[in-house]
Amino acid sequence: MEQITSKNCKEDKIEYYDFYFSYNTPSLEDFENIVRLLSKEYFLELEILKQKRDNLMSEFSIKEIIQLASQHKILINKILAKILELYKPLLENKPVGVFWNGSLARNNNRLSGDYDLNFVYSESLRSTILPIEEQICLLLSLVVNKPRDLVHATLVGYLPLLKSFPEVFTEMIFRMHWPDGNIKEYKISSGLENSMFRKYWANKDPLELEEYLLNSIAPEKCYDWSSTYEIIYGNDVIQPILNKIAKKEKTIAKNKKYILGMNSLINKYHALLISLIDLSLVDMNEIKNIKEYYKKQPFENIFLVLALIRRRLLIEGINMGSIKIDKYFTDNKIKQLLGKELTDRFFNQIFHYIWSIIRLEAIFEKKNIRFGTHSKEEIDFSFNDLYMSECPDIKSDFHINHNLFLRQLYSVLDEVIIKLHIENENGKS
Repeated sequence: MEQITSKNCKEDKIEYYDFYFSYNTPSLEDFENIVRLLSKEYFLELEILKQKRDNLMSEFSIKEIIQLASQHKILINKILAKILELYKPLLENKPVGVFWNGSLARNNNRLSGDYDLNFVYSESLRSTILPIEEQICLLLSLVVNKPRDLVHATLVGYLPLLKSFPEVFTEMIFRMHWPDGNIKEYKISSGLENSMFRKYWANKDPLELEEYLLNSIAPEKCYDWSSTYEIIYGNDVIQPILNKIAKKEKTIAKNKKYILGMNSLINKYHALLISLIDLSLVDMNEIKNIKEYYKKQPFENIFLVLALIRRRLLIEGINMGSIKIDKYFTDNKIKQLLGKELTDRFFNQIFHYIWSIIRLEAIFEKKNIRFGTHSKEEIDFSFNDLYMSECPDIKSDFHINHNLFLRQLYSVLDEVIIKLHIENENGKS
């Protein structure tokens, strides 16, 4: 019988999460052989992509940025498909859905990014499927040589929890148990215990996901994550949920509540963007602060504005589907809404910012520094020299240059917000 246990060893301040298998999954030896074979395939192709990324270090090209993300996503999907094929006999005829959200669904994935991989299945299948889910996620993380916690269920992790959060998060260790007694033990990175607890204890029933997403469609709410998905497995489980979302979104067209809600959202985010334009960030040496202010926060605001554009078009009766930055970039409906000149500047500034982050991540990689929100590493005094040597078009130090990037980005995002306000006031619907 499959079991999942959680045991808190207070003496050692360690919480163990155990996954037991009593069915025919790959043995530990086979598991490790699979990792070696798929890793070899993955890293051969990754080197080609890194060369393409290196070519971007000195020359900006929207076409090359889009192609790099597309080829990287194809590679990740190919590896994941091969992993899922190994478990197909265990998943067949079971109502299990697997989907991307986050950057791999939006097509703005980068070589150093994390993977937002979500599984849904009924609570009655939890003891059977959760160990399989965990082994699939572990395999993927090992093949691509990323920490286990960078393959995580960001969306499903916010569904109702089956267990309350502990008062204090202690050291978290996952253990994979094979029937022959072999155990594979791996530690969750410090600072990521919260998200992995959610991944472990979330109620992953498709009906919970459906309710959560439908509740996110409201006049006073507008999120990119609630309209960004890509189905990987179990279309018959996920697609009915997306169909219900599309049906509810039809009610937004010409709906006065949503028009008023749009005005409220625009006013709120206009004030936020004005404050960010005026913000002058001081020098920061901690990686987590650099990522928070120069990557995480800007991307959140980019996709927030894209979600508002999508909402305005829904009010006009136009459903743009899932937010995908490469598709939105060339869509004439957005040009008709914002005007060609503003649309071109808007996307040009977004891709310039993505370019700056691609280069920044590549530089951190050369220094063997993990560019993570929870990283406690600090950059040293040679960083600016390396930054300027790797980016020959840059004439100022890192902080001055990226503060300029941020101001330019937030300024054009605010222009789009103002344009959306005008369209909303004109009542184009």
